[in-house]
Amino acid sequence: MRFRPLPVLSTVSLLAFVALLGLGQWQWRRAGEKRATIAALAEAASRPALAFEDALNQLKRPEQIPEWRAIAPPKGQGCASAGSGPFLQALRVSDAGHREYLLPVGDAREGYLLVHIAEGPAGIHRFPAPCAFPDRLVLRQRILPGRFGIPNRPETDEFYWIDPDAMLNRAGLPIAAPGYYLAAPELVDPRTGVRRPNPRADPQAAQLLRPETHIGYSLTWFGLALALAALYVAMHVARGRLSFTTRKF
Repeated sequence: MRFRPLPVLSTVSLLAFVALLGLGQWQWRRAGEKRATIAALAEAASRPALAFEDALNQLKRPEQIPEWRAIAPPKGQGCASAGSGPFLQALRVSDAGHREYLLPVGDAREGYLLVHIAEGPAGIHRFPAPCAFPDRLVLRQRILPGRFGIPNRPETDEFYWIDPDAMLNRAGLPIAAPGYYLAAPELVDPRTGVRRPNPRADPQAAQLLRPETHIGYSLTWFGLALALAALYVAMHVARGRLSFTTRKF
C-alpha cells in the first residue's frame, strides 16, 4: 500500500472525525442516563401513595419529597365540595383551540395544589368537579419555558404553560407548595367524558427526548464519521495518493 496524505485535508478530517465520534458517544451515554432517569422516576411513582396531608407537610420542609412521588387525593373533596368552582385553564401552545384544565384542591388553612385532570375544547369556564379522584396522583414541578417560550399573561387568564403559583394567585387561593402541582393518570374531556393517558403523569412520556431519540442521534453521528472516513479515502485514491496495490517497475 502506498499513502501520501494531504496535510491540510488530513488535519481537518482528523479533527472532524474525532468530533463526530465524540458526539456519537455523548448521545449514546445520554440514552443510558435517560433510561436510568426514567427507571428511577417510575420507581418513585410506583411507591405507595403518600397521604395528601403528609405530602403538604413534607413539601413545606427543606428536604422536599421527590418529584413523581405518588400522592393520594385529599379526602372529602369532589363534586359535593368543589363542584361549583371553576377549573383553572392553561392554554396549550400547539393548538390554540385546545385547553388543559387544572382543579384546585386543599383548603384555605393549608393552602391549595392544582390537579391537572382534564383537557378539551376552549371556551369551557365552569363544569362540575369529579365526584371521585383517582387513587393516585403524581407530584410534578413546574417547568419554566425556554428563552423563546411564550410568556404567560395571568392578568388576562392567558396561560401557555402550567404555572401553578400564578394560577392560584389569579384565583385568589393560598399556595400550599410553591412550584408544585399534581397530575392525574388520565385526562377527561369535560364535554364527551372520553379519557386518555396523561403524559404529564408518565415518566417516559414526559421526557422531551426519549432514549430511542438519543440512540438515533448517536447512530447519525457515527454514520457521519464513517462517511467522512470513506470520503477521505476516496479523495486520496482519486488523486493517486493512496494505492492498495504495489506498483512494479
